[in-house]
Amino acid sequence: MTNINFKVFLLTIGLTTAKAQNIKDFYMPDLIKYNKASFYYEMKNMWGPVRITDEYYYEDNKDGTFNKIVVYGRQEDNIVGIIRQTIEFGTNEVWLIEAGVQSIVPEDNQITTRYKPPRVLLKMPPVGHTATWTIYGEQGEAPTKHTSSWTTIKVEGQNRKCIKVISVKANIKLVHYYAEGVGFIKEESIDEFGVTKTKKDYNLSYEPTKAEKEEQRRKKEERKREITSKTYDLAQYDIRMYEQALFQQRMAIIDFFIKSPDEAIFIPFQELEKRKLKYERFKNTYSVFYESIPNQGETRIVTTMDGTRYVSRNIKAELIEGTDEKCSLFTYASIKPPKLEIEGFEVNTITKFDNVKIDFTRGITEVKITNGNVSFKKYKPEIDLQPILIEKLKEKSNGKYKVKYEIGNIIDYEVRNIEAIK
Repeated sequence: MTNINFKVFLLTIGLTTAKAQNIKDFYMPDLIKYNKASFYYEMKNMWGPVRITDEYYYEDNKDGTFNKIVVYGRQEDNIVGIIRQTIEFGTNEVWLIEAGVQSIVPEDNQITTRYKPPRVLLKMPPVGHTATWTIYGEQGEAPTKHTSSWTTIKVEGQNRKCIKVISVKANIKLVHYYAEGVGFIKEESIDEFGVTKTKKDYNLSYEPTKAEKEEQRRKKEERKREITSKTYDLAQYDIRMYEQALFQQRMAIIDFFIKSPDEAIFIPFQELEKRKLKYERFKNTYSVFYESIPNQGETRIVTTMDGTRYVSRNIKAELIEGTDEKCSLFTYASIKPPKLEIEGFEVNTITKFDNVKIDFTRGITEVKITNGNVSFKKYKPEIDLQPILIEKLKEKSNGKYKVKYEIGNIIDYEVRNIEAIK
């Protein structure tokens, strides 16, 4: 094949390829992946440079036309205005069918304009050539002359085919780039000295359409109903939260018993001093069940002689062994039912503590210590508590002591408070 024939062959391939291409692939991104393009640039005011964003949204109307919505001049929550365009695609041209402008300045607002014939927004140039077209101004405005040509541009480190459009209106010259598979990607301005400055950089993203948002909302509500219709056992679903709740329950019960005498709910030492029996023992075993129900008040306020306390509404306590038939302990020592969220939705939970054993004694006794031997002289403690007291007191010096003691085991937490006064 001669060199001339080879060049003709390549040109033929190029022309065939160009004809196969659709200008839509250059004017807007692949709407399956992206439907929003954001462009950033800086402007200066009296306080310094300000970051401005123009946002381009694309919508498929499913009737052969598309919407292009441009929110321009965004600075944080403020915008300059919104341009809405209805466009249609030929094989080699983009046509503007309808356009309207909504401005933040009421007097600048324009009614929607329908173009007959449609305006040409972009032309695909023939291979190796340029395409030109002119948009004539309205009400005496200067016309805008456009020239498109082929070039390449880097997109995420890769070269892509690109249509370059130079637009000239009076002494204003702008250059727009439309990359294949991406759409409008960059705008440059050229001053009177021929110096080119990049005016905008871009970022592509996808923002759900109204229909997609409604479908997402519907699915979310459906998922919410599915999740919140069930009740979850905290011990099975989140052991960490369950252990935390058990710790809170233990501390609430300890708090019930271990108080300074003037605040004590359980009988204080001052009252024991007046009694013949110098100790009080609380020994009960419970099964405790909490239910947490979203959007339902979880506590009620109970005012007692010792202050105001919060008591869980959604609690069921059952006495397994002991004398606290009314389970009155949990009037003062309940906790707020733990809250559990699944996929961001607060759900019904049950938290059950089986075999909650409480054994606590507060008492007064008098002892004599002789060379490590401890003997109880008055107000003997119950037999099973005596070894604990002896172990704590045997190291003390010889003599007689009045002993105040608090001994207990509260959900496997040992309490040993022993004070001996000589």
